Amino acid sequence: MFRSIRVPKPALLALLLLAAAPACTRSGGVPGKVAGTIDVSPALAAKLKPTDTLYVIARAQQVGPPSAVLRIEHPTFPLKYAIGAEHSMIPDMAKNDFNAGGNLTLAARISRTGNALPAAGDLEGVFAKNPAHPGDGGIDITIDKER
Repeated sequence: MFRSIRVPKPALLALLLLAAAPACTRSGGVPGKVAGTIDVSPALAAKLKPTDTLYVIARAQQVGPPSAVLRIEHPTFPLKYAIGAEHSMIPDMAKNDFNAGGNLTLAARISRTGNALPAAGDLEGVFAKNPAHPGDGGIDITIDKER
């Protein structure tokens, strides 16, 4: 009744690699999220205020709205974060961006006013090895620039 199927060794190896791919993430990863630690450079640490608001921003594209934004009031550093589709104002877009294994550019910004729009005096940083991928951990960002 059953017939065996012969699969060439290279094809079998490719199938095994594809099956293992979702499990291959940077250490500490959480499926469907990007996680890491945010810190502030020593040169900017003295500029922090208790009224600051931190925004962690994940973008799948350089234009258009971010895939997700995580807002944290009164942050203390270093700060561990995890951002995923649940932090999006456009859930369908973010689900695709965070579950499809695509490229995400990660950035962090400290807003002096709490406003989501960037302004002069805000402190910023990006993940040095952008892009990141859903499921990645160790996506550490140092805030090291003043706008």
